[in-house]
Amino acid sequence: MATLECGLLRLRFVRQADRIGQWIDFRTSTDAPWSELAHSIEGTADQIWPPSPPWQHLHLENRPAGTVALLLGMSGQAHWSGSIQATADGILWEIACRTPGPAEFLGNTWNSHADGQKIPAWRVLEHQHTLTYVKERIVIQASPVAANFPQTVIWSFMLSLT
Repeated sequence: MATLECGLLRLRFVRQADRIGQWIDFRTSTDAPWSELAHSIEGTADQIWPPSPPWQHLHLENRPAGTVALLLGMSGQAHWSGSIQATADGILWEIACRTPGPAEFLGNTWNSHADGQKIPAWRVLEHQHTLTYVKERIVIQASPVAANFPQTVIWSFMLSLT
């Protein structure tokens, strides 16, 4: 469907039913083959609070600093928007969800295929959000900023080799 590359990391967008999934590939050198590192866990069309943003629309925009993937999605009454770009430091995700009330879960969930490979570093870029590793799962959970609704919850994270 589409890809973003950042040195030894590659992000592929893959259509999965009514969603657009993300697959992260890694290689040890520029001439080495790509290996699957992780893929997003999408959930189903009937989940109001899926394990990852329910991306349904993807647009690639070329900008002076490189290509940016712009994404939109909706589940229940919540609306998601996001931008993903390859930067000099890694792959950067910036995501927002407009929610009319408390959410059961807001964030991104990944299934890891690392199998002992060198694992790139995941970093959550705001202190109120959490990053956890549970067996082969990587979970980035966003936290609401206030108790009043509706509200827009924003989170960002980066995957890098440093």
